[in-house]
Amino acid sequence: MKTKSIFSILMLFCSMTIFAQHPLVGTWEMVTIKGTDADGKSINWTTANMRETKIITPTHYMLIQHTVRNDSVIFNTSHAGTVKIDGNKYIETPTITSATALDIAKTDFTWKVKGDLFIQAGTITLPDGKKVTLDELVFKKLNGPSTSSKNPI
Repeated sequence: MKTKSIFSILMLFCSMTIFAQHPLVGTWEMVTIKGTDADGKSINWTTANMRETKIITPTHYMLIQHTVRNDSVIFNTSHAGTVKIDGNKYIETPTITSATALDIAKTDFTWKVKGDLFIQAGTITLPDGKKVTLDELVFKKLNGPSTSSKNPI
């Protein structure tokens, strides 16, 4: 029995290590987002007007977005849900969101990693059928506590 428990713990640890090695697992900070919103207006966000942090695990994601106005950072939206990565396909399925239009949105993204950049592109189909087209979402990977000089760790 003891051997079986040790084997189970070892297998769990190994599977967690394998998942953790996927290049998308981690914390990402938005650099730029370019595309077209559901009304056909151009989207061109940088950290000067928008802040976005995305955390990806092997099975889930969480995103929080803030609008930047002058010296203020104002909460915009947050959502979380499941993530499926299949080849170059990256599909987020929101399960909880602060924006009701996104609670049953459908996503269809592709992804690639170049160095410490995660580049995502694709569409978000809203419940009313309108589409947000994201030509390029560029995120930079945050690596450990040294990324913030205010982190006391």
